[in-house]
Amino acid sequence: MRASTLAARSSTTCFHSSFDSQTAQKLANDYGASLSHNVRKRKTPQRNTPVSYYEGDTESEDDSGGESPEDTIIVDGPWEKKKKVIVLDDSDDNGSDIPPVKLTVKDDSLKEDGPAGKLFRGFPTEIHQHIADFLPDSDVVNFACICEVTRASITNIVWKRRFDSLFDSVPGASIGDVVAKYKSRRALAKQWTAFDLGAFGGHITPECREVQKKNQGEVLKMLRFLILESNARKTEDDEGKEVIQGSNLQFIYDLITGENGASYVDIIDSVFNTEFDNEMHKLRDMSRVVSASVEGTLVYAVQLCLTPISLNPRFCNNRRVSHFDLSQYQAYDTPARQPMFCGKYKQDVNLRWLLHVVNFFKYHLTVNAEGLLAHHYKDLEADQFPQPWEGRIEPGTKPLKSHWKGAYTFMDPTTMASLRMGNGNGKNSSVHTDELDNGEVIQDMTFFFEEGKSNQSFPWPEQWDQIVCSDPFFQISAQKSKRASPRKAKEIKKPQIKQFWGTCRGKHGHFFGRIHAMIPQQGIHGFQRMTMMKFYTKTDENGNQIYDPDQVWAFEGCVLPGGRIIVGRWWDSCADPNAFTTQSGPFLWWNVDRSAAAIPIRPEEAFEFLGSVVDPDIGLI
Repeated sequence: MRASTLAARSSTTCFHSSFDSQTAQKLANDYGASLSHNVRKRKTPQRNTPVSYYEGDTESEDDSGGESPEDTIIVDGPWEKKKKVIVLDDSDDNGSDIPPVKLTVKDDSLKEDGPAGKLFRGFPTEIHQHIADFLPDSDVVNFACICEVTRASITNIVWKRRFDSLFDSVPGASIGDVVAKYKSRRALAKQWTAFDLGAFGGHITPECREVQKKNQGEVLKMLRFLILESNARKTEDDEGKEVIQGSNLQFIYDLITGENGASYVDIIDSVFNTEFDNEMHKLRDMSRVVSASVEGTLVYAVQLCLTPISLNPRFCNNRRVSHFDLSQYQAYDTPARQPMFCGKYKQDVNLRWLLHVVNFFKYHLTVNAEGLLAHHYKDLEADQFPQPWEGRIEPGTKPLKSHWKGAYTFMDPTTMASLRMGNGNGKNSSVHTDELDNGEVIQDMTFFFEEGKSNQSFPWPEQWDQIVCSDPFFQISAQKSKRASPRKAKEIKKPQIKQFWGTCRGKHGHFFGRIHAMIPQQGIHGFQRMTMMKFYTKTDENGNQIYDPDQVWAFEGCVLPGGRIIVGRWWDSCADPNAFTTQSGPFLWWNVDRSAAAIPIRPEEAFEFLGSVVDPDIGLI
């Protein structure tokens, strides 16, 4: 190591203690320096002054910024036409006579490194890089400044290794892109970003609001990439329980909790309290459809993707739920005013409506003493709570996992009519009474998907498609083919449609459905549209579960990226869903790793039931 570096480090240490003539002499001897020392009387008492550094291209000490050459340790250094002056002033508070000492590195000659310096500089690049791995980011920069050897060792490889230690890998990304991601994310994690600026009242100035608007945009983009690039895996915690862990997920956890040195980001606690929401015409106009095609809705898309985290007790304990009255009004609204999917092909997701449904159920699941499901929800076993996604979020039509839990609510017709007659603007609105079907709390469901040429596949009746429109691409292409000639007809690229079936416990029933992929929403892929027909059964005189024509319900839902949350609407399959008086309501399902059904669910149950039903009105003959 260079003598100048060691001398500078030693000088910093000496600055914090009494630096007398004997110490100066020892320092000079240690580094082979010459010492000139004179005692001067201070003109005025003064406190300790900090170490000051002067660098210049001069050749004489007279150009040292006005500093006198007396009381100076002169050390030869390995630079040409460079010098460094370090003034160490340790006068006490009483202004007693203490010799100020000035350490100067001259530029007129070169000095060889000592044995330790030669050894250090002779380390292979890999050793220096390995040393850097143990340093915080700021000290990596300092480490690079020691000498040209360390500076040359701090390449992009060092920063990429840091990225790999904190984040999931990014397939196909260049090393430069990875390094840029690392530095950007680390910087954003340390800055203050608040989405709910209203919580600070009048303390937020216009200038601060502009800064926060910029920070919010940067954090939202960072979260979008953290979600899309995550690659979490199932592992065991310290107690031997299975948990889903990943580097990107952990980084998100740190942001929303403010742990592990990250600055707290209120992306979950600010639902419907962001600057985007606080523009009154957006938040209070309940007739407006705020879909993913609306500018600024990335905040909704990210908040929806974080639903598994938002509903998990590890993070949602003592978390507030705002604007429940607005969410209740939206959750029971008709598809005529709040369609879940917009556009000809139903490819534009109504993000605000979905987020209102999530907010509605978050209240009922997590707000103790008020939520209808809160008491039962908090007593669930750890593996029965919503969990984050595993692996990478992929585009395209993907089958759902097997085991699910479901929550539903409804209103009696009179209450529902009163709610729908309101304007839901938050000024004259009030909270109405939600109910559970026969006291049912949370259902257990098991899904089964077709795999290749399965013997358990089933035909999809046309009547079902008229109710739930499971294939919007077929209807649109059929309409276009009537108007256009075959030569001019443009081929429509439709996603694959997969069919599924299953059985639910709690309130006993069977269901049959379809699922297809959607285009990315606000740059996030992995959204899917789900439609389903559900048949609740009744018990006959012999105790068997049989078909009940009054309990046939239609479902439409959105599978959130990662495939572990489905949010949607149910309605009476025999009625017009757009009608003001039609019975309908919200549902929320979440995927779990094992079924908690008391009686195991068999794949054949649903088909055994379907084979026993005869009802031409719904295509079963």
